[in-house]
Amino acid sequence: MLWHGSYGSSQCQCSTPQALKLRETSPRPEATQYQLIEDVEDLDRYRQGGYHPLRIGDALNRYSTTWLAQDLQRPRYVALKVITADASGSTNEATIIRSLQELSDKLGKEIVPPLLDEFWVSGPNGKHRCVVTPPARMSLFDAKESSKFGLFQPKVAQSMIAQLIRGVTFLHSQDTVHGDIHLGNILVQFPKAIDELSTPELYQRYGEPESEAVVRIDNKALSSSVPAQVFFAAWFGIRSDDLALGEEKIILSDFGESFNPHRSPRYSSKTFPLLQPPETRFSDEPLSFASD
Repeated sequence: MLWHGSYGSSQCQCSTPQALKLRETSPRPEATQYQLIEDVEDLDRYRQGGYHPLRIGDALNRYSTTWLAQDLQRPRYVALKVITADASGSTNEATIIRSLQELSDKLGKEIVPPLLDEFWVSGPNGKHRCVVTPPARMSLFDAKESSKFGLFQPKVAQSMIAQLIRGVTFLHSQDTVHGDIHLGNILVQFPKAIDELSTPELYQRYGEPESEAVVRIDNKALSSSVPAQVFFAAWFGIRSDDLALGEEKIILSDFGESFNPHRSPRYSSKTFPLLQPPETRFSDEPLSFASD
């Protein structure tokens, strides 16, 4: 199902869902209310202050609510990130990306994704900030997970390491700590050829979206805060060992935890516990650039 419409200043055509990891800050009930569906988002987060119920083909206030959309004013695909309602008012992700992109060209700046648009949508679970950026092919984590040995070709790995070092150096030179660097937030960019595909061609190459109905454990009717069906994340990537030199251009995602340590001291980290910097556990000092 397709919907032709517009969001922000860009007219777009919705096509297929793409995996997005939203910050889970809304309270979770003690017991689940829904039958288990593996490999999708936490269904109990569809509540006041939580996720916005997204469906392919939806139109809300002239905005597309799918994860991947095709811009009809320019021949390109874009990624749409819808932030949970309770985090939308406090996140400064779009502001940070915009401020970094407005700087003159500097080595390492290319690791910051351009902000294409930003807007708000209202739904049954609150008001949600939406951030539009270029879509990514896959994360390094997913590329490794899809491979038998989880390794990259040596030259490819060296190139990505160099890009990451330059990118983090650029962020720190602008008094910005990313705050959540891990393999899931380091993304491989799509080849430009993706923009030449029509929606049917996109489906033919990567497969049509797959979904499953949401069912309450007590078999009661779903409320308007929960989607009738959830979509499995589309896979656009390749295995890590198949990534060739020339295809390894990376970008950093999820600037929702980024901060300026001089202006906003921070003493805790919200990244995965095993990846948190040691100073969050063994020091009373605020986090510094070294925490990246």
